Amino acid sequence: MPLTTGWSNEGESEAHRRLKEYVCGNPQLLFGQRAGWRGDPEYVLASADRVDVLFRGHGRTVSVEVKAYNANDADVSRGIFQCVKYRAVFRAHQTAQGELPNGEAMLVVQRPITDALQALAELLGVPFVSVERDL
Repeated sequence: MPLTTGWSNEGESEAHRRLKEYVCGNPQLLFGQRAGWRGDPEYVLASADRVDVLFRGHGRTVSVEVKAYNANDADVSRGIFQCVKYRAVFRAHQTAQGELPNGEAMLVVQRPITDALQALAELLGVPFVSVERDL
């Protein structure tokens, strides 16, 4: 069962900001290669949602939500659902622009996630990548 309460209501933590910057500057973490990718931090979607990083390259557009090591399980669960929303909103935007609606979304976490959260991400088609804590 997805968590629907218990999210952090704090502003952006220093750990989140550092992770976001690290991911933005290191597309090879997600795509296996650095060349040909451009990352834009804090990309604003047509819905006014802010994506932590939007990558463009190799004919793909990928919205990335990041969750730092200090994110609790409820925040990671919310991040999975944010990815579902970002994917849908970006594809709607592409459709409205007459483009092929092929936008993607993924989650980057800076800690291990539980089996239940992994199963939720897989069920909803949200790929995720775990990165080291020390940045």
